[in-house]
Amino acid sequence: MWDVAVVSKERAFIALIHQSVIGTTDGGQTWNDVIDFFDGNAIGGFRRVIFVDELHGWATPGQNLIFRTRDGGATWEQIEIP
Repeated sequence: MWDVAVVSKERAFIALIHQSVIGTTDGGQTWNDVIDFFDGNAIGGFRRVIFVDELHGWATPGQNLIFRTRDGGATWEQIEIP
């Protein structure tokens, strides 16, 4: 585990060292992959998962790449940074 973002009493996300981010929507009773990303060049998987409010968050697996959510982690979109 590299990083944890607690969004609310029910929702949280963990950046894992094995190329994934897992999330819970039931206060930690169950956890599921929310981002499953493999990049042979990424060392150490996801490094950060950050939320600025209950809807908007980012997760970073390596250089020049960010995953963004605008719906509280229900969906994530990959963004490449030039």
